[in-house]
Amino acid sequence: MNRIFATVISTWLVTTAFADTHYVSLEGGNHPPYTTWQDAATQIQSAVDAATTGDQVLISNGTYLLTTQIVITNRASLIGLNGYSNTLIAVDWPAYTNRCIYVSGTSVIDGLSFSNGHILSSVTDDNGGGMWARGNPLIRNCWFGYNYCSNSVINTSQRGGAGLWISNGVVSNCVFESNQAYRGGGGICAYLNSTVRVTHSTIISNVCFSESLDCYGAGIWSGDGYLRCIVSNSLISANSFSGAASDYGGGASACYITHSTSTLNSAIYGGGGHNGIYSNSTLSFNTAFAGGGIAGSTAGIKIYRCDIHGNSASSRGGGVRFNLNTALQYLEYCTLSNNRASSGGAISFEVGGRLFNCMVNNNTNLSGSEFGGAIVVDNFSTSGTYTGSIENCTIVNNYSSNDCGGVYVVGSTNLIYNCVIAGNRSFSNQYTDVYATVGTHCFYNCLVGTNRLLLNPDQGNIYGDPKFKDPAGDYRLASDSACVNAGTNRSWTTNATDLAGSIRIRYGTVDIGAYEVVYQGLLFQTR
Repeated sequence: MNRIFATVISTWLVTTAFADTHYVSLEGGNHPPYTTWQDAATQIQSAVDAATTGDQVLISNGTYLLTTQIVITNRASLIGLNGYSNTLIAVDWPAYTNRCIYVSGTSVIDGLSFSNGHILSSVTDDNGGGMWARGNPLIRNCWFGYNYCSNSVINTSQRGGAGLWISNGVVSNCVFESNQAYRGGGGICAYLNSTVRVTHSTIISNVCFSESLDCYGAGIWSGDGYLRCIVSNSLISANSFSGAASDYGGGASACYITHSTSTLNSAIYGGGGHNGIYSNSTLSFNTAFAGGGIAGSTAGIKIYRCDIHGNSASSRGGGVRFNLNTALQYLEYCTLSNNRASSGGAISFEVGGRLFNCMVNNNTNLSGSEFGGAIVVDNFSTSGTYTGSIENCTIVNNYSSNDCGGVYVVGSTNLIYNCVIAGNRSFSNQYTDVYATVGTHCFYNCLVGTNRLLLNPDQGNIYGDPKFKDPAGDYRLASDSACVNAGTNRSWTTNATDLAGSIRIRYGTVDIGAYEVVYQGLLFQTR
């Protein structure tokens, strides 16, 4: 047996062999130290107080009404006998206003429901209506519902968490439903200087209230861009804000979201998410004033290999909106489809931003006075030094209710390289694919329906049918397309792949568009 593995097993056997179990039952005899079902405590706190480090408290079925919060500081673990659907821990509200449970240490909290917790701003540690937790606990198989956190006191680093406020720890296979907080983290608030992992969980129908102060993360919030909260394999759905102040991130704010789905959330900025990193995830049918899917307003935001579809914004960026003076905002290897906005149906880059290896199709600009059915790249910087860059993308079948169904680009520093921009439409039938206010924007693109007078000659652009494998939906290039080996090799393409994962430079020169052609048949022969 592997020595390290054997040591781990031996340690586990030692720690579990000497751990005691203390029982809780509404029908127990209530005889300390509660080590049999017959002697079980009728109050959870009594059994917790009888436990020591490494002990577990096992709770039988029933509804346990609280008049004060449960406090665990001795690293004992709290386990529901038959899962959270059978064991409810609830505050006896409105007669009492307190949270459900306070946990400090490496406890395991497993198989329990927490509801009706009410924490007010005048209380010390005024966060976490359902649970306040720190010290690296493991919280799994639990349900947090209908908890409340007023948190009206200004505390930008710790606000919110109606369901759960947590500093360090792991949350696994839990549900956060219909919790309500002021200012941030309706479902979960992860303290910004900690590391929190949320996995295989559901964060649904939580609400944040904003009054005169900004509000963040109706579903989950992680503290001003620190990215210490990693959310994986989870569903974030139908979270929203209420109130007069600005709010950011209906689904999540400042988190690292990976292999997850954010859908049907709403906010003023960033319906599905705000700031942070998004990887291998789906953002769909979210709504916002700006940035229906995601809004980014800080350096370092990255959206990578995501499917962004069906989102809408009443102003800019139906799918994505970036609006910070930096080029360090990335949107790469993504598909953006069927998003809608009044400007930039799929994307609005207002001062910088980078779009590489993306598929942008069937998006719509709804305004009769704005532009860009697919993409708007502005430059609001007075110095003109912040570059927006669109490279090796396929931008097709988008529509504008005014001019420019494809890409609308202004400002002297914004660039388009190696893109297929074809088959886009506009109500005015003008500048259907590209409207560029400066002729030096476009290099080595395949453009169809573009007013060529806006573009300088001798920039490597080609004009005509890109020849897709199937113009109705398969936007890979046919082998005889003029776009094959017709781009220009940029520095980033050297070791890159295309949207489908194929080597980006396969035959010496990069292809135009999001996909490389891979020729079939014999590639080499040996004797």
